[in-house]
This record gives sequence, structure tokens and C-alpha cells, in this order.
Amino acid sequence: MIKPITVIESEAPLVAAPAAEVTIDMVDFGFGVSETISSVTQYVQVPNKGQQEHEAFLIQLNPDASVEDFWGAFETGAPPGPPPGQGRSGFQEVKSGGGGVFTTGFTPGNYALVCFVEDPNTGAPYFALVMIHELTVQ
Repeated sequence: MIKPITVIESEAPLVAAPAAEVTIDMVDFGFGVSETISSVTQYVQVPNKGQQEHEAFLIQLNPDASVEDFWGAFETGAPPGPPPGQGRSGFQEVKSGGGGVFTTGFTPGNYALVCFVEDPNTGAPYFALVMIHELTVQ
């Protein structure tokens, strides 16, 4: 699925980001969630407060699955098949000091925040360096 696009310069004013109900800070190496997340559609602000590039990929875990189950799906020798969860929303690689806002509809259940960016020193994904966080939405 590839489609070329053309980017042109515009003089239109920039649009302000919507006000976020929840903030998820990315740091070296973890996530800080500002408050309890309710089961509604919400705007989520995600600043990168770390020194390295990070991402915040939101995954809704399967019922009865944990963040450890999700992590285990990527280990050598793990059974074949998809990991126990569905990608929902989030940000790919964001430079230090960057960030933005995304919106997603939260339903009750367990979620994981994951950073798949590779550490430049070890080559391991940051989630293997504990940049993975489980949260529950009620």
C-alpha cells in the first residue's frame, strides 16, 4: 500500500492542538500517565521528556492478557502467531522535546504503552529495557 503525495507550502494559519484530557510522558525509559483513564473517547497529549527518541504505541491487550504476555510474544522461542493485543493509536518515533496529541476511544480493559524504538547502544527495542507500561481502563 503505497501512494505518492505532494507537499506544497501553505500560508494558512496553523491550527492549535486540541486540549488533552490525559497526558502520557515519555521518559528514558518509561511512561508517566497523568491520571486514571476513563472509558470514553479522549485526547491524549504525549510529550517526549527523555533525552532519546521514543514512541508511545497504545495496545489494547486481549482479555486475561498482561503486559508480560505481550512482551513474551517477542522473545526468542515464543509460539508463532500475533501478540495478545491490538494496536489502537499513538505516536511513532518522536525526538526529544517533541510530542503531540492523539485521540482514541478507550473501552474497559487492560492496555499497554510500548516503545519499539531500538536503543542505539544495544540494538534492543526500548520495551526490552522496561519501556512498557500496563494500565487499566474502567
